[in-house]
Amino acid sequence: MTMKKILLVCMVDSIHSVRWIEHFKEKDVEITVFPSRKFRHMHEGIYSILAKNPRITFLGIRKNGLLRFFGYIDFFMNKLFSFCFKKNFREILLNYKIRTSHFDYVHALESQSAGYLCSKVLRNYTSIPLVLNCWGSDIYFYKNQVDHRLQLKNLLNRVNYFSADCKRDYLLANEFGFDGIQLPIIPSIEPIQTPIKYEDLIQLEKRELILIKGYGAQFGDLGAILPQLERILISYDWINLQFYSLDKEYINIVKLLMSKYPARVSFLSNKNRISNLEMQKLFSKALIHIGYSKSDGLPAAAIESMKWGAYPIQTNTSCVEELILDGANATLIPLGTQNLGNEIDAIINNLPTYKDLVKKNIEFVNQRYSFVSLEKQISAFYN
Repeated sequence: MTMKKILLVCMVDSIHSVRWIEHFKEKDVEITVFPSRKFRHMHEGIYSILAKNPRITFLGIRKNGLLRFFGYIDFFMNKLFSFCFKKNFREILLNYKIRTSHFDYVHALESQSAGYLCSKVLRNYTSIPLVLNCWGSDIYFYKNQVDHRLQLKNLLNRVNYFSADCKRDYLLANEFGFDGIQLPIIPSIEPIQTPIKYEDLIQLEKRELILIKGYGAQFGDLGAILPQLERILISYDWINLQFYSLDKEYINIVKLLMSKYPARVSFLSNKNRISNLEMQKLFSKALIHIGYSKSDGLPAAAIESMKWGAYPIQTNTSCVEELILDGANATLIPLGTQNLGNEIDAIINNLPTYKDLVKKNIEFVNQRYSFVSLEKQISAFYN
């Protein structure tokens, strides 16, 4: 079988792009990574993959020394073409790469940055199949925004192969005109090689941490739940709060909370990235994980919380309900809820019950996201 050649158009500073590439780093495919938007620095995970896998390149380049400077060159060229020539440098570069190379597929790993770009450029290359991965908010969040509806329709009418986080988004894609081939859901997590055992983790009754995903201002609304979280700090003097993926617009209000409870509140901003292993350690210390967002698909964070024994609370604007229907345990809350504190109270005051639910979640994740379960789908994705 001839090795497939893929042009992967993606956000090169995103952990989700890293996880996708990791799925295929040992498969019989050649992947050329193409940046879907301006960037200063690639994610460290991509540098690591490029250094170890000769079949994966960044625009045909593999030497890390050169790539470390590419983000600055890219940023300058975008400014130059926009200001001096009134042209989109990204479109010109993508057009050149497709015209001068042979790819079996162009794969847009997200809609707004990668998908819109690919649908414009591929108007001139009708014979090249376009694969689209729809991330959580790509259609659900933007479907009612006038300036995005037409772009989504144009994109989904050009897409030949479609994959998404959850069933909801396959249905939404059809509503916007997609009539191609549906590919399986490939989650943005590392397949489980060795089953997780609850007995090997920190027991629920010994956990004192509530982990909260920050989300950005466009998708999040952290300010709406901070008063309820502060009430939890007052009610339980042993509980600590850890915020992560905190966007800059929320840093000051979290710092204000930190000033009141300096030893019990901490945060990691979007710029203070930590390794996947360090993130797993946080999940394994957490009693509860909270994802509060205006829009999401099937959050990797919700799956990771189940995997490492933290009980998930998630807004019902996500696809976590699909996991619940399949046998997982989580608490769904609506946006604007005033009951978040009560839900946390219920968990803290009924630990034996929630301990059983957490154990069932670990069993669920072990089965659904095992290496054996996912390997066949991953191997067949581009074939």
